[in-house]
Amino acid sequence: MNAVTALTLGIIGVSAVLCIVRVLLGKTLADRVVALDSTLIMIGAGIAVYTVRIGSNVYLRLLFVTALMGFVGTVAVARFIEGKESSKNAGNQRGNVRSSSAANRQGEPAPDSRPMREAGPRRKP
Repeated sequence: MNAVTALTLGIIGVSAVLCIVRVLLGKTLADRVVALDSTLIMIGAGIAVYTVRIGSNVYLRLLFVTALMGFVGTVAVARFIEGKESSKNAGNQRGNVRSSSAANRQGEPAPDSRPMREAGPRRKP
């Protein structure tokens, strides 16, 4: 059993090192995030194998925290990347909207001059 777990820990260690190299050399932010997430998965797998090797459940809490950190971190960075891409797209779409001064010169209301509805139940006049 010790030989199998030692071999497994060695393979997981090599995989983690390759993932760290990808984090350092990744071309885009998304590449680095995927590599970092893979590194955290390798760390979790290593903790799980080591827990089996020693025959105790002492490190299971650490495994849970590592998995939770990986998930929350990946979701946070994905939302950050999504926000950057949506702001780029919004910047491209803004060029298509006429300015309010150009709209007023033509006798049309400005794009943002529509009255907003109030939230809540409607009141009778």
